[in-house]
Amino acid sequence: QGKTAVLEKDAYSLAVLTRPEDDQAVTSDYFKEHARFVPDIGSQIGNSIEDWSNGLQALDTHAEVKVSLDDKIESVYISRNIWKNGIPFGEFVDLVKNYFR
Repeated sequence: QGKTAVLEKDAYSLAVLTRPEDDQAVTSDYFKEHARFVPDIGSQIGNSIEDWSNGLQALDTHAEVKVSLDDKIESVYISRNIWKNGIPFGEFVDLVKNYFR
Protein backbone atom coordinates (compact mmCIF):
# COMPACT_ATOMS: atom_id res chain seq x y z
CA GLN A 1 0.00 0.00 0.00
CA GLY A 2 2.91 2.35 0.61
CA LYS A 3 3.93 2.36 -3.04
CA THR A 4 0.34 2.86 -4.17
CA ALA A 5 -0.13 5.71 -1.68
CA VAL A 6 2.88 7.44 -3.22
CA LEU A 7 1.62 6.91 -6.77
CA GLU A 8 -1.96 7.92 -5.99
CA LYS A 9 -1.38 10.62 -3.38
CA ASP A 10 -4.88 12.09 -3.62
CA ALA A 11 -6.56 8.73 -3.01
CA TYR A 12 -4.83 7.64 0.22
CA SER A 13 -4.90 8.78 3.83
CA LEU A 14 -3.47 7.15 6.93
CA ALA A 15 -5.91 6.48 9.78
CA VAL A 16 -4.55 5.69 13.24
CA LEU A 17 -6.51 4.75 16.34
CA THR A 18 -4.73 4.13 19.62
CA ARG A 19 -6.11 1.27 21.65
CA PRO A 20 -8.19 2.19 24.68
CA GLU A 21 -6.90 1.29 28.12
CA ASP A 22 -8.14 -1.71 30.09
CA ASP A 23 -9.43 -3.59 27.02
CA GLN A 24 -12.29 -1.11 26.77
CA ALA A 25 -14.43 -1.54 23.66
CA VAL A 26 -13.93 0.92 20.83
CA THR A 27 -17.18 2.82 20.51
CA SER A 28 -18.05 5.28 17.78
CA ASP A 29 -17.55 8.11 20.28
CA TYR A 30 -14.10 6.79 21.19
CA PHE A 31 -13.21 6.55 17.51
CA LYS A 32 -14.41 10.08 16.77
CA GLU A 33 -12.47 11.47 19.71
CA HIS A 34 -9.18 9.58 19.34
CA ALA A 35 -8.68 8.74 15.65
CA ARG A 36 -6.12 10.77 13.73
CA PHE A 37 -5.87 11.03 9.96
CA VAL A 38 -2.90 11.96 7.76
CA PRO A 39 -4.36 12.92 4.37
CA ASP A 40 -0.97 13.65 2.77
CA ILE A 41 0.68 10.37 3.79
CA GLY A 42 1.67 9.56 0.19
CA SER A 43 3.69 12.76 0.00
CA GLN A 44 5.27 12.18 3.40
CA ILE A 45 6.45 8.65 2.63
CA GLY A 46 7.41 9.29 -1.00
CA ASN A 47 11.17 9.66 -0.69
CA SER A 48 11.52 6.68 1.65
CA ILE A 49 9.65 4.39 -0.74
CA GLU A 50 11.64 5.69 -3.72
CA ASP A 51 14.97 5.22 -1.91
CA TRP A 52 14.01 1.69 -0.87
CA SER A 53 12.87 0.86 -4.39
CA ASN A 54 16.20 2.11 -5.72
CA GLY A 55 17.99 -0.37 -3.46
CA LEU A 56 19.51 2.02 -0.95
CA GLN A 57 20.52 -0.09 2.01
CA ALA A 58 21.49 2.71 4.35
CA LEU A 59 18.10 4.26 4.95
CA ASP A 60 18.01 6.67 7.89
CA THR A 61 16.89 4.67 10.92
CA HIS A 62 16.01 7.89 12.76
CA ALA A 63 13.73 9.16 10.01
CA GLU A 64 10.04 9.85 10.52
CA VAL A 65 9.26 7.23 7.87
CA LYS A 66 11.17 3.94 7.63
CA VAL A 67 10.90 1.18 5.06
CA SER A 68 12.14 -2.32 5.81
CA LEU A 69 12.04 -5.78 4.32
CA ASP A 70 11.44 -8.62 6.78
CA ASP A 71 10.81 -12.15 5.55
CA LYS A 72 10.23 -10.79 2.04
CA ILE A 73 7.48 -8.48 3.31
CA GLU A 74 7.86 -4.76 2.79
CA SER A 75 6.85 -2.66 5.80
CA VAL A 76 6.47 1.09 6.14
CA TYR A 77 6.80 2.47 9.66
CA ILE A 78 5.31 5.89 10.35
CA SER A 79 6.59 7.70 13.42
CA ARG A 80 4.26 8.75 16.19
CA ASN A 81 5.07 12.41 15.41
CA ILE A 82 3.45 12.15 12.00
CA TRP A 83 0.17 10.60 13.08
CA LYS A 84 -0.11 12.51 16.38
CA ASN A 85 -0.09 15.67 14.26
CA GLY A 86 -2.81 14.27 12.00
CA ILE A 87 -6.22 15.83 11.75
CA PRO A 88 -9.17 14.74 13.90
CA PHE A 89 -12.20 12.83 12.65
CA GLY A 90 -14.43 15.86 12.07
CA GLU A 91 -11.84 17.62 9.92
CA PHE A 92 -11.24 14.43 7.95
CA VAL A 93 -14.97 14.06 7.26
CA ASP A 94 -15.06 17.66 5.98
CA LEU A 95 -12.02 16.95 3.79
CA VAL A 96 -13.69 13.88 2.27
CA LYS A 97 -16.94 15.77 1.67
CA ASN A 98 -15.05 18.54 -0.15
CA TYR A 99 -13.10 15.99 -2.19
CA PHE A 100 -16.30 14.46 -3.57
CA ARG A 101 -18.05 17.73 -4.38
